[in-house]
Amino acid sequence: MPKIYLLTSYFPFQENSEAFLIPEIASQRDHIDEVEIFSVNSYGKTTYQQPIPEGTKASCLFEALPSGLFKTESFFRVLFRKEIRAEIKDLKAQGRLSRQRLKYLLAYASRGMCIFRRLEQCADLKKDSIVYSYWMTQSAYAAALAAEKYGVKAVSRAHGYDLYDERNNGYQPLRKFMLEKLTAVYPVSQKGVAYLTERYGYADKVKCRHLGTVNADGVHKLESRKPFRIVSCAYLVAVKRIPLLAKAIALLKDQPIEWVHFGDGPEMEQIQKIVKDAGISGICQLKGNVPSDAIMTYYRQNDVSLLVNVSASEGIPVSIMEAMSYGIPVMATNVGGTGEIVHPGRNGILLSEDITAEELAEQIRAFMAMDPDSYAVYRKNAYQTWNEQFSAVHNFKSFYEELRQL
Repeated sequence: MPKIYLLTSYFPFQENSEAFLIPEIASQRDHIDEVEIFSVNSYGKTTYQQPIPEGTKASCLFEALPSGLFKTESFFRVLFRKEIRAEIKDLKAQGRLSRQRLKYLLAYASRGMCIFRRLEQCADLKKDSIVYSYWMTQSAYAAALAAEKYGVKAVSRAHGYDLYDERNNGYQPLRKFMLEKLTAVYPVSQKGVAYLTERYGYADKVKCRHLGTVNADGVHKLESRKPFRIVSCAYLVAVKRIPLLAKAIALLKDQPIEWVHFGDGPEMEQIQKIVKDAGISGICQLKGNVPSDAIMTYYRQNDVSLLVNVSASEGIPVSIMEAMSYGIPVMATNVGGTGEIVHPGRNGILLSEDITAEELAEQIRAFMAMDPDSYAVYRKNAYQTWNEQFSAVHNFKSFYEELRQL
């Protein structure tokens, strides 16, 4: 069985970073001889470590920030690469070449070259090994370089910010080269597959492979919808639009509701101000960063009536999978692959991407008014959707079996 080198951003050396990898790598034990994880951004910071299976190795790819000489050498190496010249030619032909974009391309490629050169030093790159980049970023470029030079199998997942141009200032570099050299690319949604293949082709290489979550408890038996407890779970950045949800909650303060948010980030102070100014501190709980297993414990021990996701862009949110695994219906914007898990009239509500706070409040108000029998069907269907399509036990087992057979 092959050895796999898994390139992550910070996992497992940063709390909550890529925590959804925990059930994935736990599923590989019977399919891959050995997994070695390289965190490309941790730079020797290993005082904290998320749980990983016994026998799985994890280390920082770089023990410290690369030296100026190492980065300069990488920069000059990419200057002479044909895919860089081809990328510049394409950008110029499309009328998209600018000084800013050129600088970004060269910085992106140089970073990928740094990762590749360090990987050469740390990994035994044989033809029967697999280099797996969890994100379709500079690490995926490094994996493509490894495939080109050493003939290894190289694959990448693709999620949201690393997939869609609009999530990255309108430009994702070196897609043609990656798709040419990588053995396979695995978007986490069918929407992602269509996005890549319509732009670049390679339909034989681009395949949807859903993520999954673990729940050994089954559907939470709801005792009451009073208060009507709404949960959201997101890193607090602009694309997640949690201030929009906060404003909608403020419009519902006359209702018997409670809002619980899991996640921290740059917009926390703005949200706290909205909550304070609207006088809704008594019905809002801003929990900050909370480990995934603690969120699962919360779902197991508390009555949660609805999960709300109002993101402007997504892959397929793991937070939705986690909630549905406990039978919690979902109300979410119809962006990215969200429509592949949220089915209107069955397990939740799909919202317009440009929904206003007033419209969101009305949608929540209407959902609150649903009769108990209809609501129970939503809960049953939410769990069924998760169990049939987004269970880690099935999805990751089949994914690693596929990697083994590449």
